[in-house]
Amino acid sequence: MHLPVVLVLVLFAVQAYTASLSNPHIGVVVPHQYIVVLKDGFSSTARDTLVESLQKNYDVEIRKRFSHVMSGFSATMNKRAVIKVMELDEVKYVEEIVIGGITEVASWGLDRVDARTGLDDRYNPKYSGEGVSVYVLDTGIRQTHNDFGRRAAYGYDAVDDDFESDDCHGHGTHCAGTTSGTEYGVAKLSNVYGSRVVNCLGIGPIDWVIAGMDWVLAEGIRPAVLSMSLGYPRSQALDDAVARVNSGGFTVVGAAGNGDNDACLYSPAGAEDTYTVAATDDNDIRAYFSSYGSCVSIFAPGVDIVSAGHLSDDDEAIMSGTSMATPHVAAKMRKIMILAMVSCSVQLCTANLRHGNPHKKVPVSHLYIAVLKMNLQYRDFVNGVDQFMGQGDI
Repeated sequence: MHLPVVLVLVLFAVQAYTASLSNPHIGVVVPHQYIVVLKDGFSSTARDTLVESLQKNYDVEIRKRFSHVMSGFSATMNKRAVIKVMELDEVKYVEEIVIGGITEVASWGLDRVDARTGLDDRYNPKYSGEGVSVYVLDTGIRQTHNDFGRRAAYGYDAVDDDFESDDCHGHGTHCAGTTSGTEYGVAKLSNVYGSRVVNCLGIGPIDWVIAGMDWVLAEGIRPAVLSMSLGYPRSQALDDAVARVNSGGFTVVGAAGNGDNDACLYSPAGAEDTYTVAATDDNDIRAYFSSYGSCVSIFAPGVDIVSAGHLSDDDEAIMSGTSMATPHVAAKMRKIMILAMVSCSVQLCTANLRHGNPHKKVPVSHLYIAVLKMNLQYRDFVNGVDQFMGQGDI
């Protein structure tokens, strides 16, 4: 039995509002464009048969096909086609496509993440990231930048639907430099793959980022971390994609957002399986722009961060945002997970850090002390992790 069509449209419509991020386009609903998620177990072959039938009988233009993070597709459809699709037994839900993108507002951030407190003008890591892959879903990457050596590679370009994900904005190269750069990077021997899921303005429809995640799940090399310094209004489809990627062996690290508001309003920040990163300044204070709340997992440096630029092979750039905090955590995520599992002798669970009144200017925990939500008392667990990490740098 089908729900009335009008009710279904209300249930699965993404909230149409302009999010409090740095780009006014973020949160805008794209007219006549939808993500169609099919029920679990629906094969790619069966999906393609369904798509062919829809194209034959209705005005449907396919945008992207998803085979790994979910079974489904995105399409441009008129109202008649949407109503027909929502009546199909094979369909799990339909979601409007919205615009999202980047959350942008040797670095002091490196100095901060290897010290228990304060800055000492040094970065002495004992973790190089060798053998770990970092997939940066962003504006692409300047693959030839000197700071990457030969450890950078193109990923999937969802904008042009190819595999030459050149960075025409700079945000993606900057984030990749923070994860993996020889000079600017936290994990200096890690391999980094730059996928392009937003355009030269740093924005794009949400199906582009889901397509990027679909490619990572299909082709990515494990062990790996997925770094997502971008945000969209809360989306069931994107949250489902995060869960699938996470269960497929990739740790998802995402930006909390730059709205000075609740990170749970956004995806992937609000997804249960995202390790969500908020930003602090060089005084260990929450950055004035950083989102906060129960969906935040950890804090990391995010103000005036120096990293690789995209204009030349030796270019550098200074950027601020939770986007810049995110790659600091992504680069060390594999190490944090290992330490947490050894310290607690249990599987790493969803992290959840609450720091009280978000408007109160108080110091907050940093990357060095990973606060994880376990079936233990909060204080006991923090003390346990702190004691273990005191034996050496993470």
